[in-house]
Amino acid sequence: VRGAPGEYELLVDGAPFYIKGVSYNPTHDWRDGHYPLTRRQLRKDFSKIRGMGANTIRRYNPGIYDWNILTTAQEFDLKVLYGFWFGAETDYYKDSVQVEKSVQQVERIVRKHKDSPGVLGWTLGNGEWGLLRYYYHPPYLNKVREGYLDMIERIARRIHEIDPERPVIAVMEHISHLP
Repeated sequence: VRGAPGEYELLVDGAPFYIKGVSYNPTHDWRDGHYPLTRRQLRKDFSKIRGMGANTIRRYNPGIYDWNILTTAQEFDLKVLYGFWFGAETDYYKDSVQVEKSVQQVERIVRKHKDSPGVLGWTLGNGEWGLLRYYYHPPYLNKVREGYLDMIERIARRIHEIDPERPVIAVMEHISHLP
């Protein structure tokens, strides 16, 4: 990433890179009735994704298919925005043990994959901000959301220390009450 606030530009191999991508998470868990992400299945899916003009997939939640996804994406010249989902049931204001587990998990995964040429960047979160409202109610909801944002900031700083070359993107549900 180069530039200044409001004028940043993403570079890949020294050239400007415009993300044209899809969120790719056809299975959270094979027990949910979804299919396993074998290399054969990934080749089939990634061929279609590439055929529609995409150059990036967004994948969230570390799992047993990471190696297959990263290596097969490279075969199809697809970049991967590697993401982390944290769960809306966590009390980010009080549950320091779970917050620390999340931080440590991200650090471990970033260290593991930071040298993968297929990783374009790291994404933090998904819909947790909005989903927290189903577990907590105002005014306490605001405290939990503040704790969530503090955790995201802390993790983003740690990722930049471990992998300073790649961008970190916070993913939030589009709602009118973001701070």
